[in-house]
Amino acid sequence: MANYKPNDSHQNQFIAVDFSAQIIPGTFEYALSHIVDNHLDLSSFDARYNNDNGGATAYSPAIMLKIILFAYSRGYISSRKIAQACQTNITFIALSGDAQPHFTSIASFVTNMSEHIEPLFTKVLLICQQQNLIGHQMFAIDGCKISSNASKEWSGTHQELKQKAERLKLASKRIIAAHKAQDECPDTEIAKDLKQKEKLDNTAKKIAQFLADKSERIGNRNTPVKSHKLFTYDEFKFDAENLTCICPAGNTMWLTAKPKADATHTRFQAYLKDCRDCPMRAQCMQKEPKNHVRQVSIPIAKQRTAAQILSDKMKAKIDSPQGRREYSKRLGCIEPVFANITKNKGMDYFTLRGKTKVNAQWQMYCLVHNIEKLRNTSEMIQ
Repeated sequence: MANYKPNDSHQNQFIAVDFSAQIIPGTFEYALSHIVDNHLDLSSFDARYNNDNGGATAYSPAIMLKIILFAYSRGYISSRKIAQACQTNITFIALSGDAQPHFTSIASFVTNMSEHIEPLFTKVLLICQQQNLIGHQMFAIDGCKISSNASKEWSGTHQELKQKAERLKLASKRIIAAHKAQDECPDTEIAKDLKQKEKLDNTAKKIAQFLADKSERIGNRNTPVKSHKLFTYDEFKFDAENLTCICPAGNTMWLTAKPKADATHTRFQAYLKDCRDCPMRAQCMQKEPKNHVRQVSIPIAKQRTAAQILSDKMKAKIDSPQGRREYSKRLGCIEPVFANITKNKGMDYFTLRGKTKVNAQWQMYCLVHNIEKLRNTSEMIQ
């Protein structure tokens, strides 16, 4: 009968671990650690802390940057997952020196990266330039859609929110009706349904409160409500050559000021006698013309700017046979970058809100891509 050695894979054991030996040359984590320790200036983070004379010690920006960028390279975007990995994953433990920061510290660091990411991103890009990773042959500008930390549930018009509040109230009533029809339900089921009812009621109440506050803010403006559509400038007959204007009632208006060279609009004003007796006054003015009359501002068709001319030239160039051939090369230039970031690395979701913070997190994603390129091709960090 066969006799095998015992399998102790489920046994706990104390093992002496050399953290530096876990960061193997040629890996992404080795390249990341080398670049952060030897090529990035992290002194800008020092201004955030004022704890030299008191208070708790802070986690080193180098350690936080290493574990966050390494986590991003593995598709760990959640701060909680990163914190958990720092406790259980040997590579994270080695990169952090067994620091094990709390997930709130990680989230705070990422949130405030918008103040520091620009010089770090630029420095890594310059390293790529020194290693001849930028070909200077073709540059492409493009974009891709990535999910953000925003809820569609609370987006929509006021009418849609009102309809949603009504649906929530109906759902709450259905729960009560179901309990009245089934009095023999277990207590656990009743408690679960009542909790769901409370949640629906609270959500409907929040929507109603939001709509009430919005209505009050609008009402305090004392803005007159338009009961009909007033004439717009398109319905006034404007002669750009002679600088004349005739109102919809057929009355001539006078030019209030001759437009200057940099003017964007031409302004005309009606005569008081014409507005007082005008049969179309209700369609033209909100208030009765006592001391004021109808004024209209008409846009001037200006010459195209230099930027617009260049844009038209670029469109024509792209539409040419040679332009189409060059433009098609962007598929091999920019699409692999998006594919590596969003598919291979799993960085397909932003955890922050606001353009500034999201832009900072996107630059961190791009840092991961650029560092990986350095790891694959540069002898500097092998």
